[in-house]
Formats: sequence, structure tokens, C-alpha cells
Amino acid sequence: MRELRCVACENEPISQSSAAIAEDMRARVRVMVGEGATDAEVRDWFESRYGEFVLFRPKGKDLTGLFLWSAPFGFLVIGGLIAYGLTRRRRAGAEPVAPEDA
Repeated sequence: MRELRCVACENEPISQSSAAIAEDMRARVRVMVGEGATDAEVRDWFESRYGEFVLFRPKGKDLTGLFLWSAPFGFLVIGGLIAYGLTRRRRAGAEPVAPEDA
């Protein structure tokens, strides 16, 4: 129940949500577990009904999932390269200033 997102409350698991839909979702999980369903079967059932949004840990099985998991690291590398380039350009452009005779 901690791995399933409440569809009414953003970023709150159904185990902690007080929404009516979360109560229904918890009841469904209990019924499925009572019938012998595995964790994967429960997650798959909820995913087929509500979409991948309901999962706190998306599967990442296609190009979208790959982008979702790799984008933060890519942005970190790009940001580091930009910072390195700006620092290098700033050092190269700085020339010592000679004092003027008054």
C-alpha cells in the first residue's frame, strides 16, 4: 500500500491517505492479497486501471521511462559543462589592469 499513489491526493500513498478513493483502493489491495495475489500482480492491476501514475516507482520499460530516470543526470552533466565553460571564459578574458599615471 505504500507503493501505490492515491489518485485523489498528489504524492500521498494510499496507506496514509484519508480520501474515499484511497479507502476503496486499500480494500481492493486487501481482497487481492487475501486471494493470494503477489505484489507484482497487485501493482499491475492498479496500473492497468489507473495508469502508470499510480505507481511511486515507474517501471521505465520504454523510451519514456529511460528518459525519466536518466534526465536528471543528463541535466547535471550539462549544467557542469556550462559552469566549466563560463569559468574558463571568465579567466581567459580577465587581463591585469595597469595603473594610470596621474
